[in-house]
Amino acid sequence: MASTNHLKAIQVAQEEVLNKRWGITQQVLEVHSVVFCQDGNPEVKRVYEKEPGEDISVFFAIQDQPYFYVVVVTVKENDFAVGGGYIEAKVRVYLGIYSEELTRDEITKRLGIEPFRSWRKGQPFRASFPQRKHEEHACQFHAHPETPGSVEEKLDELVRQLTPVKDEIRQLGESCRLEVTIVYENWGGDPQFGGFNLNAGHIKFISTIGAEVDCDLYSFGPKMLGEEK
Repeated sequence: MASTNHLKAIQVAQEEVLNKRWGITQQVLEVHSVVFCQDGNPEVKRVYEKEPGEDISVFFAIQDQPYFYVVVVTVKENDFAVGGGYIEAKVRVYLGIYSEELTRDEITKRLGIEPFRSWRKGQPFRASFPQRKHEEHACQFHAHPETPGSVEEKLDELVRQLTPVKDEIRQLGESCRLEVTIVYENWGGDPQFGGFNLNAGHIKFISTIGAEVDCDLYSFGPKMLGEEK
């Protein structure tokens, strides 16, 4: 259940989306529409507060787009006010373990944890396209797959989840292909687009397990007004 502070932050953020007082909100919602709930309020996908008492970020879903509009609510002496806004890309971060020989069950037995997604060698990519088949067995371990968040936050979570089995993962690298994948789907109409960083902890973990890094960047959505040409 949401805390009182989060409920107040949601109310302030929803009012900003409806009234568009900040320039960034106007800029984004001139060419986008948020998703609305049945009660007529903008749909909230996530409320995030890194530490108690810090700014509260309220994520809103955007119609027909993968990314989110985020309203930042500042909290000072029980006074809640909009402090800014920004587009947050839809992000997926995961470790993939791929092998032509080791099956899903053999990989998970060695690690003692279950993957979020897996497939077997020879399995069709999609039921609607059975001609194309996977050439490797695969296990993918995702960080917060259903929750909006930054690359940095999801890399932190992936490191936290997999650190207890980092030695086992490294050993699998002797017969498997290890790949940390970052999928970043952002608003292509924003000239600044955004980006992400890998800190020393992320790099150390990836180096320790001996994985490659694959970054897939995608842009979606309408042009910003004034940038149509």
